[in-house]
Amino acid sequence: MSSPAYSFTSDTNTGVYRSAASTLSIAAQGFESLNITTAGLVVGANKSGNTSSIIFNTSSNSTYITNRTSGVDYQAIGIEAFGRSIQLGVTPLSSTCNVSIPYGKLTVSGVVENTNYVLSPQLYDAGTKTGNFTLDFANGPCQQVTINAAGPLVITLSNPVTGGAYLLKVVQGATPGTVTWPVAVKWGAAGAPVLSTVTGKIDIINLYYDGTNYYGTYALGF
Repeated sequence: MSSPAYSFTSDTNTGVYRSAASTLSIAAQGFESLNITTAGLVVGANKSGNTSSIIFNTSSNSTYITNRTSGVDYQAIGIEAFGRSIQLGVTPLSSTCNVSIPYGKLTVSGVVENTNYVLSPQLYDAGTKTGNFTLDFANGPCQQVTINAAGPLVITLSNPVTGGAYLLKVVQGATPGTVTWPVAVKWGAAGAPVLSTVTGKIDIINLYYDGTNYYGTYALGF
């Protein structure tokens, strides 16, 4: 190593000097402890036994912790110049990430369904029936149907959820009538309901589905 341009008395090979073109170096006891180059600031550049260095690169506003042996960066942290703030990269959320839901009022429009649990904000009107018909529980657990034929009209029930509870409001129309229930609907000792056959009368049917059968109760003649 050449003698430092600026040295300290009684401290051999310690001082400030030009080690290469456009490079200012500070040496201590014959080893370059710090280099300042046009690419940035290098700490511990050639110190004996040193296995890594820290580079402050003002041109790209980055700090690097570098392995001296392989020359591969262990870590790069982006920074704002003059230390005013630190900027780190943000990984975009993927389609499978978990996202926290803030507290607040939840407004549901339409029907929201999950396993064993169905939410419906209102009574679903299945319309007026003059022939055999299907009640689709995907439309909601609370449904109204108007019977407008003498019948009996055959009812089919579809898309129940195991463990689901369903309420049917049966209204008699201008032509009152009766219905035939699916064989999967089980009634208690009193048997199947005999619907009111007077125009305007309302019967309430409650059904519980266990995955195989429906179990029904009822209140008639409202």
